Amino acid sequence: MKDMNKEVNEVREALDEVTLATFDDLENLYSTRERLHDLIQQGWLSLSKSRYSMGSRAVSTLQYPHHITPQAHVHTSETEGDGLQFLTELTRAQTMEPSEHQQHKVEELGAAESPELRRRKAPPSNGVKEEPSIRDKCPREDKQAGSESSDPLRWFGILVPQNLRQAQGSFREAVLLAGEVATLQARVEERRVRHRALLEKKTALLANDGETRGEERGELLAEQ
Repeated sequence: MKDMNKEVNEVREALDEVTLATFDDLENLYSTRERLHDLIQQGWLSLSKSRYSMGSRAVSTLQYPHHITPQAHVHTSETEGDGLQFLTELTRAQTMEPSEHQQHKVEELGAAESPELRRRKAPPSNGVKEEPSIRDKCPREDKQAGSESSDPLRWFGILVPQNLRQAQGSFREAVLLAGEVATLQARVEERRVRHRALLEKKTALLANDGETRGEERGELLAEQ
């Protein structure tokens, strides 16, 4: 009987902890959602202002390149008790540095050159034709990929209005918050499942305790 009461008390304490943790997560979830909503709203407002100043056709899907490299990556991990976690990572493309694919192409072309070809790359004299450089030998696709993976603001021009930069900043921060919202929602769902399991366990323990007490009362009445 004492062991039964001890187990019931442990389940009750676990239920209280899960309930309090759920309330904390819900509070964080609501506040994070509100911040996410404000950022998206501010981003669209800044984007509308930039389209008004530059023209609707100057800021539209017509400026999108054929190949777009994502700058946001989502990493997921699962931990016991917290459920899935979503980590959003934002990367900034460097237009001045070649990509790994381009560097690999350059290394291959450089290794394939002979010493005679390197000597012929000196300033031309006596009418000798200058050999094309390694940069010229690189496929055009690599050059396009390097330009298209640059800052998306360059799709709409070199000197863009400040409103467009503010819109980009708002949307980038919103992407990060979206990962936090997804993590909090998964955590709340994990708490809900945990709470239901503990509640069912508590009900089963109390039912067994009631049956045990009923049997003890029956034995006492039989002895009398």
